[in-house]
Amino acid sequence: MLARRPLAAVLAAGASLAAGCGAQAGSGVASKRFPDPERQAVAAAVRDFSDAARQRDYEQICADYLAAPLVKQLDAARRTARCPDQIELSLRDVAETELAVRDVRISGSDAVALVLPTGTGEPEEPARFTLVKEGTRWKLSGVQ
Repeated sequence: MLARRPLAAVLAAGASLAAGCGAQAGSGVASKRFPDPERQAVAAAVRDFSDAARQRDYEQICADYLAAPLVKQLDAARRTARCPDQIELSLRDVAETELAVRDVRISGSDAVALVLPTGTGEPEEPARFTLVKEGTRWKLSGVQ
């Protein structure tokens, strides 16, 4: 099992990583860089989460892109009663940036995607997005 930190706490500190994945459908991030279908699916999950964050679709983030235990944890948080409210607070002041999924490692039903912001003009610091497979979909469970 991979070590994870709760997503909301990490997003508040490093949200500029998650706000604007520049990987559009067909950009080649998932299809060319990762020939293995499972690694493609992990990269696509990061891209889809980032697209929803850029669009400020907090309901969709909680419903479709976050792992169930994380959503439950966010729903139980004291500051707000709902996951979408927590994600909105975490991403409120995030400036858009593009992300590049540099590597994907899978161990059973756990995965880590090494993500690097690009185009910020600042030194690039990688982040590790942790994901867990729920059914047939990879969902974000934290950021390291």
